Amino acid sequence: MAFVAARGREMWSGNHVLIGGDFNVEPTDSKLNPMYSPEHSGGSGIFNEADTNGFSRTGGGVGSGYNEYTGGCIHWPCGYRANDWKPTGKIDYIFLSRYDFTGYYGDATYALRSDHTPLWAWANYE
Repeated sequence: MAFVAARGREMWSGNHVLIGGDFNVEPTDSKLNPMYSPEHSGGSGIFNEADTNGFSRTGGGVGSGYNEYTGGCIHWPCGYRANDWKPTGKIDYIFLSRYDFTGYYGDATYALRSDHTPLWAWANYE
């Protein structure tokens, strides 16, 4: 994660940076500290996460509107039984370089037969 954060910081000079992906760690994991801006608890990076609420790294969950769960499922294989597509934790992220974007928002959607729910975001850039 530190490598991704460092590379993002390098690209930030004169650019708006968006980094998204499956990081396979929960929002409170210290491995994400280099990504999160200091506005987020423990953060030391330059990014704000699109799917957050007031810079919170906790709370949320399925259908919450923020820090929504994006990975895992209740039964394996995912999506073959009613309601087992529901993810069990947040592991996918969309990070936006701070100061560059305003009005950003993220949301998890529904994915049949997948152990990840697609995460999307929209933002205005300055």
